[in-house]
Amino acid sequence: MRVDVLPTNDEAGAELAEAVWAALPGHELRLVPGNDPFSIVRSVAAADAVVLDLTPAEEGVHRYTTMAYPWRNDHVLAVSRTYLPINVWPRRRGGAAVSPGSRSVAELTDWIVGQVGSLGRHSRWRRALGAVAPGAVGGPTSTADAFISYRRQQFAIAAELRDELGRGEHHGGRPQRVQLLEPGGLTSGSAILPPMLRWNLVSIISDLINEATEFWVVGPVDHYLGSWWTQAELLCRPYWRDRAVLRVLDPVTGEISHGHELLPAVALGQAERKRLARLFTNSHPDMMAPERLDRMRQLRTGRGGFADDPVFDEEAWTVPLLECSACSGTVEPHVDVAAFVANEHPRLHPVEPHDLERHAAAGSILACPDGCGNGYRITPLPPAYLWHAKGPKALEPITVFAATSIR
Repeated sequence: MRVDVLPTNDEAGAELAEAVWAALPGHELRLVPGNDPFSIVRSVAAADAVVLDLTPAEEGVHRYTTMAYPWRNDHVLAVSRTYLPINVWPRRRGGAAVSPGSRSVAELTDWIVGQVGSLGRHSRWRRALGAVAPGAVGGPTSTADAFISYRRQQFAIAAELRDELGRGEHHGGRPQRVQLLEPGGLTSGSAILPPMLRWNLVSIISDLINEATEFWVVGPVDHYLGSWWTQAELLCRPYWRDRAVLRVLDPVTGEISHGHELLPAVALGQAERKRLARLFTNSHPDMMAPERLDRMRQLRTGRGGFADDPVFDEEAWTVPLLECSACSGTVEPHVDVAAFVANEHPRLHPVEPHDLERHAAAGSILACPDGCGNGYRITPLPPAYLWHAKGPKALEPITVFAATSIR
């Protein structure tokens, strides 16, 4: 097999390339250095496997180019020693760290070796089509039979359920493929994110829910409904026309019920469905176009046109939302779709970035903006990144903070 390796243009990239070289004897290995924008196209079209190092770095070092979405191809192995930009979601997942963590060269090399072993030789036409239409001839995308939704405090129970389903329990001995995102599996659990970055993560989760045939909820229901994130996951099911069968596990009794017996019915009206579609379209890794935001803002008329949508507001991309558990806990848990898409419940409080910077620098406590008495310690996290398919710079850093309740 021909394996092309495209490392970052620095010492760390060279170390990864050398490790891959040593770990894949017997293959036709080619090193593709430099920043030629057509080098990725040529490799995607010619190689059976492409190791594409997408570790974010400064201009001239990283390997992001104007080629659209090469990581959608099944034979492109996208890796990163740190975490990927929020709008980069490879077809083959698992080759990058999760914010704010990192992965070693040895870990990445082991993953690459395993992936190369699962690939066969690609025909010339498949490679050529993949170079001009990324993802058109990729492998299967379905990842799970069941999706498990839970709150962080119930992770141990959710993990036990995952193992049971994997062994075929609850399905007459037929093992199930299970999608369970571990705490911090997409981002730091304490990160406070602007609206569109939050919806970016939900759009990724929505894809996983759409692929599953069962949607499992780990109760208790009143506790489960108290989180913005679990409500977002719950809304994804009717958004995809309720294709996933709903199940609820009682963590105390172990009883399993049909979801409709315990959870409130969630129906999406035409307005809410349209709103969710706009949010998903403009935040999904494969559809968002951050390089067009400035242009969309210039096209605003103030008369309700396409460009007047709040998804293009600067605040939607820059002002983080703080979910205060104390505020949300004062209202009986329920699902109000209209209030949810308007960020009215569960409560999300906008906090200006300069206020977060000030509290982080001073080590002072940020009081809940709603005056509930709860306070938060603010600490900086590594920045998030947006990949721009066009423009003078391919990567745009976004400042991210963590908020930890002191109550």
